[in-house]
Amino acid sequence: GDSIYVRLANGKQEEVRLIGIDAPEKSMPHANDARTFLRKSIVGKQLRITPGTEAKDQFGRRLGWIEIDGKSLSAMMLEQGFAAVYVIPPNVEWTDALLAAQRKAYEARRGIWGVREMEEPRSFRFRKRNEGRGETHLLSHENHMLVGDVFTRAAHWPGCLHIGDIAAADRRVFDTVEDARAKGFRMAGPVDPAYEPLAQRMPELLEQVLAAEPDFYADVDNLLTKGPNCFSCHFLARAKPS
Repeated sequence: GDSIYVRLANGKQEEVRLIGIDAPEKSMPHANDARTFLRKSIVGKQLRITPGTEAKDQFGRRLGWIEIDGKSLSAMMLEQGFAAVYVIPPNVEWTDALLAAQRKAYEARRGIWGVREMEEPRSFRFRKRNEGRGETHLLSHENHMLVGDVFTRAAHWPGCLHIGDIAAADRRVFDTVEDARAKGFRMAGPVDPAYEPLAQRMPELLEQVLAAEPDFYADVDNLLTKGPNCFSCHFLARAKPS
């Protein structure tokens, strides 16, 4: 529901993962609807594929922002409620447009947003790969928004499961990246320029974090299962730019 096979201009067929969304897995609610909609939207159509800053995922699939007649395929899926916004740095360029499309489906309770207590697709995938072991995370609209933590002043990208670790009283939800930064938050993870000085001070910062939280590495396996870049997100959110 979030990847397609395309025939390129050179005649080669290749799988392309749609940037910025996460669709239900097979046997999940609306999984068949998502695949059917995706298939009908692309068959026989000329597609424009813009590669992400990160061109391929960990499975070797091409990552692309796909447009049909000037309309984003990711946004089309979101507007129908057949996917949730899932932003993985550094492919963050289209975050605001994705959130606006998702908002339409959420307000109308279309697709996955009309399902009561649906599991997160990413959580579902992890448990399936690990024979049912692992934490079950329920789908939440707020977890697929830009959410800031007033304690760390870091704003987390939509789909980051660490959003669920932020106390309700410490959460601030933003409609756009500009809004988050205007209110004094920096984007969690290495994509934000505010983190560049931190990268150079990583050894020093790591010592500080371990001194304050000796058990920081105890949950590393769980952190890594929460998705790409979550480990850096979790670590860097504890440090403040000098």
